[in-house]
Amino acid sequence: MSLRHRSGFTLFELLIVITLIGVVLALAYPKIGRTAKVASLRTARSSMITALNVTKSSAVTSGKCAYTKLTSSAVTVFTTPCQGGTQRQIVSNRNFQNDYGVTLTLTKGAGSALSADSIGFDPRGVPLNTTQSSVFTITNSAGSRTVSIGNYGMIQ
Repeated sequence: MSLRHRSGFTLFELLIVITLIGVVLALAYPKIGRTAKVASLRTARSSMITALNVTKSSAVTSGKCAYTKLTSSAVTVFTTPCQGGTQRQIVSNRNFQNDYGVTLTLTKGAGSALSADSIGFDPRGVPLNTTQSSVFTITNSAGSRTVSIGNYGMIQ
């Protein structure tokens, strides 16, 4: 009588492995999602710092005033002559809601010379409002991060 040696897995063994993989993924999914949201928050903060640095450097290199205009989801950077004139757009509507899933708010000190949704730099790179610091708050379901602009243009 000859015995044949069979290699492979039974259907029952495969079902057990697939079930175990499913359980492990179900337990890991919330942690992976939270990690992704925290990473989006950090990336959005870095992008906001970049936009503010672009605003500041645009003011210095163009010899004009430069502004960062904020909506709840987008940031626009543009330059304009300091005494009024035609606006020249530099960066058009970086949409933070679509790109990173975050919302933006701007808190400025009392006595600001600009509207509540803008921050501006003069041709020296100094904020147009030097009496109080301004704070951008970037928020999603994982938490919030801030970017502050000091009285003399320090962005952190």
